[in-house]
Amino acid sequence: MRKDLAIMQSAFEVKTSQFHVRSKKWLPLYMIWKWLSFPFAAAGYDTVVCQFGGYHSWVPAFWKKILRKKLIIVLGGYDCVSFPAIGYGAFANKWMSKAIRYAYVRADLLLPVHESLMYEENTYAPEHSTNQGIRAFLPSIKAKHQVIFNGYDPDKWHFNPTETPRKTIISVASGFEEKRRATLKGIDVLCDAALLLPEVDFILVGGQLDNLSPNVTCVPETSQEELNRMFNRSGYIAQLSLSEGFPNALSEAMLCGCVPIVSEVAAMPDIVGDFGFILKKRSVEDLVSLIQKLPVTPDRSDRVAIRNRIASLFPEANRKHQLIQAISESSSQNHP
Repeated sequence: MRKDLAIMQSAFEVKTSQFHVRSKKWLPLYMIWKWLSFPFAAAGYDTVVCQFGGYHSWVPAFWKKILRKKLIIVLGGYDCVSFPAIGYGAFANKWMSKAIRYAYVRADLLLPVHESLMYEENTYAPEHSTNQGIRAFLPSIKAKHQVIFNGYDPDKWHFNPTETPRKTIISVASGFEEKRRATLKGIDVLCDAALLLPEVDFILVGGQLDNLSPNVTCVPETSQEELNRMFNRSGYIAQLSLSEGFPNALSEAMLCGCVPIVSEVAAMPDIVGDFGFILKKRSVEDLVSLIQKLPVTPDRSDRVAIRNRIASLFPEANRKHQLIQAISESSSQNHP
């Protein structure tokens, strides 16, 4: 969000309006206040950009025709899926689902970070859900959409080719102490695999769990600099999520030379390409078998190629150019 805001501020006059409710009990009153104040907040501006779909996107969707505004919604992941078994996804929430359906249908342009956020047959964990993406829940939606991948600056994620990483698997997921979060991000599968692989070290970044096997280390959320060092010392990055949009931690770790191990979900197979390993089913046994075949030390040339893949395919400059162009073209069209 901060990066996209900086991009927009480089090309347009931008006014920000945050949507932050400290307690759900105040949500109805906050929504009313936002609804009443929106015409004044939006006065003098042509386009409203929502990041991401949520309760807040309902407000400009209501006012857009009355005030003759354009509405663009940037889609990130949570706002396009439903996993009711773990209570995850905007479409799994009754009232948020109503809000985003209303907004998506009325939007002038949807900007997903990957095509899978519009529709995907998620076969990685069929026990949780299969068809995902906006069209799975709104099959008749006619709003235009344009995929704009996330972008990354390789100068901010350094690669040390002289570092010799061990057979260490690192995974990054904030708040995985919560069971739902651990399931969503595949931390539970990694922990189960670690019990069967005592010779492999695992590092979980973003929380703390108890009663883990001795080869698992938990690290709380840390700085970018320290995370950069941890990536360089780790041979592999695991992202075994049930659902993702275009995961930043995966791409950033690959810029640091980590060999990726990902679930066959959303953008991740496209990010990895032929430079990593894809777990096709949510299975501890399959994961253990995959890890057992990994080299103790990843080949240096492979690590360089992995970094170059992210730097060349998903540069920050691409997102900047495409985002500015998409907003400019949408705003220049005749108002409804």
